[in-house]
Amino acid sequence: MKKSGLAFLLLSLGNMCFIYGQVPLPDSIQSFLKKQPKDSAYITELNRIAFNYLKSSPTIARELAARAIEASREIGFARGYTRALNVTGSSYWVVGEYESALDYYQLSARESGAIKDTLGLANSYNNMGEVYKKIQDYQKSIELLNIALQWQKKIKIPYGIAYYNIGENYLLMNRLPDAIDYFNRSLAQSLAENDIRTLAYTYQGLGLIKYKEEEYYQALAYFTKAEKLWKSQGEIRTLIQIYQNFGDTFVKLKQFDKGKEYVNQAIQLATQIQAADLQVSNYHKLANLYQASGEFEKAVIVLQKYGAIKDSIYNQKKTEQIARLQAMFETEERDIENQQLKAEQSEKSEQIRIQQLLLLAISIGLVIAGVLSWVLLRQRKQILEVNSLLKDRSTEIGIQKEEIESQAQKLKKLNNQLQDMNRSLEDRIEERTHLLRKQNEKLAEYAHANAHHLRAPIVSILGLLNLIEKIDLHEEDQILIRHLQKCGRDLDRITREISKNLEEEESKF
Repeated sequence: MKKSGLAFLLLSLGNMCFIYGQVPLPDSIQSFLKKQPKDSAYITELNRIAFNYLKSSPTIARELAARAIEASREIGFARGYTRALNVTGSSYWVVGEYESALDYYQLSARESGAIKDTLGLANSYNNMGEVYKKIQDYQKSIELLNIALQWQKKIKIPYGIAYYNIGENYLLMNRLPDAIDYFNRSLAQSLAENDIRTLAYTYQGLGLIKYKEEEYYQALAYFTKAEKLWKSQGEIRTLIQIYQNFGDTFVKLKQFDKGKEYVNQAIQLATQIQAADLQVSNYHKLANLYQASGEFEKAVIVLQKYGAIKDSIYNQKKTEQIARLQAMFETEERDIENQQLKAEQSEKSEQIRIQQLLLLAISIGLVIAGVLSWVLLRQRKQILEVNSLLKDRSTEIGIQKEEIESQAQKLKKLNNQLQDMNRSLEDRIEERTHLLRKQNEKLAEYAHANAHHLRAPIVSILGLLNLIEKIDLHEEDQILIRHLQKCGRDLDRITREISKNLEEEESKF
């Protein structure tokens, strides 16, 4: 926020110095302030009362908001604090001190953002948009109002007023189609929400459009609807503006008496709420009315009042500027003292922090040393236990070694015996092999004899038997010959099988 520093000065020592405790309050409020404890409920109610007084007495509203600010700071109630800042800004807005109002709205928006208060942000941005509208920065106003509108939709609170405020900017920019579009949105939304206040604003805005379109009787019809609603709501400042609208419209219709009647009502109400900016504008309108109707003496008297009030406003602003400068000077001195105190406090805090860190480091070191000692003792105990186990195992290993050596000697003796047996077996095998070789040789000789010497006579006998068979012999002799042939063939077959088996056995060796 561009002017948050100034707003803080105004908040801390500026206007509160000259208002807080100096404004006479009604007995009912005095009783409330004395009885209630200074808690969040007290601050919330105090802000509510302050807001209600904006319509009738902005000065009382500002006094109550200042008390709410102080109480919120004491107990750290952030939402109450931001709401009180908003009400304080509105107390300046209703009397036309827009610069001060903007300072408080900006500070309220910053504090609401810090605590993520979306409702506070929506209200602050809406109010800032209204301030920029009053100082005729319409594009900035529309930008801020659109931001407020998005937050209002997000938290689902009535947002018809946002449509109206944007439409009013377009009206002041003379962009009537855009203004009509937003006023129609506002009308529909306010009827859906049953928002009387926004409905009154919307009727007033539609009346101003008809006024610009020179449809004056339709404008008066809308103004009449708005007047009725504003009276029911007790909204004095907006009622003053409606009376101004009535006066301007009757002037256009050449009904100067009616116009003067409404402007005088506006002046009375502006005086009642001490709205100097509205007094000035209405005295100027009244002077023009007297001049237009030819009542020049009355016009001069009204212009004198106009000048006096304008001068008083100028002097008041000068006084406020001097007060602000004085407050700023005092604040700078206090800031310097606070900075020195903060520096000393920071140095002491740093020393304490260093000492705490040293103590913490020593404590941690002692804890680590204790843990290490415990670990070392535990490890030593484990090492001793392991050494004892190793000694027992070494003894067992020695015994096992002796047994193994004894077994090795036995194995060596057995091995020698096996070697002797192997050598004896080799000799016996060699002897048996020699015998088998001789037997094989004899078998070979027999096989040869069988194959050549024995089979030759058998073959001869079989040949002779075949020849005898061809001789014409008696039946009995033939039977004998056939038996002999069969015996010869059996003998031949047997010799062949013996020869074959001997050959196969011989081939194995």
